[in-house]
Amino acid sequence: MFKKLRTAFSDISHLKESKGIDGLFGCEVLAKQKLLISYKRQELILLD
Repeated sequence: MFKKLRTAFSDISHLKESKGIDGLFGCEVLAKQKLLISYKRQELILLD
């Protein structure tokens, strides 16, 4: 599905301590993937 997707990696562990961020999804991934956001369960579900 993501065969020719350009990626970049970076250590963002400092963001968790300062802003409470657990992870990041890039625009290119989210633009190509259907997803469901459950605020109640605090989940991001990627759909087929």
